[in-house]
Amino acid sequence: MLTEIQVTPELRLLLQKHELAKILPYEQLCRFFNKVTPELDAKIMYSIFSQLQYSQLAKQVNIDNLLILQTTRRIISWIMSLK
Repeated sequence: MLTEIQVTPELRLLLQKHELAKILPYEQLCRFFNKVTPELDAKIMYSIFSQLQYSQLAKQVNIDNLLILQTTRRIISWIMSLK
């Protein structure tokens, strides 16, 4: 897929639209707490949750619920500027 995106402009545009649609809810959440750079916070948040999701795919049976909970709480607290 990544190779095909390099040579197929239509596919690249489709992927860009898909990425924008996936990050939109994160941007909406971040706008409540950060009026200056909500897009940056959203990209960071999206990246962390995507990585967490992919890391759990191989663990189909033993998903690390504690890691997911701790990561989610930490990221939401950071976005809200809680200490």
